[in-house]
Amino acid sequence: CNKLYSKEIFTIIRYPEGFWYEDKYVLLDIICAANAIACIGDSLYYYYMRQGSIIHAAFNPKTFFRLNFKWKYLNFFIERGHDEGISSYAFEYIKDFLDIYYKSFGKGKDVRKTAKSYLRDLRKQLKIIRKQRSICRLHRLMFEICAISPVLCYPLYRYVMK
Repeated sequence: CNKLYSKEIFTIIRYPEGFWYEDKYVLLDIICAANAIACIGDSLYYYYMRQGSIIHAAFNPKTFFRLNFKWKYLNFFIERGHDEGISSYAFEYIKDFLDIYYKSFGKGKDVRKTAKSYLRDLRKQLKIIRKQRSICRLHRLMFEICAISPVLCYPLYRYVMK
């Protein structure tokens, strides 16, 4: 953890229940609601890393929740017309989608069902992505191919990740 908040901020903002990465999911809301933000160089908070935490998990179906906050961030930048943010988070979203999607292979029917659900979401989100001219052609192409078949997108994904 590298953030401390005034307790008053949580009178208007709540962490979503049942989410992983809930801190990242509400971060933009907190930043927008804050009266002031300060950065200091001192470490005032120590984080205990326990076995079984998200950091240590090789793959967990709840990892798909990471896509929720990535899409929320991307929409935040789209709504504000922030080209650099749009470009950056479009790539982050598709990169994470493909990474999680491939790691879900061989993990059982429930995980594949979740993966297919997120693929349906990606296909709906493609309509929004197509309108964003600040997203480079390669990343838009990755969205398009991925929406047709993530398996077809794998070689392109591997190339981009080099």
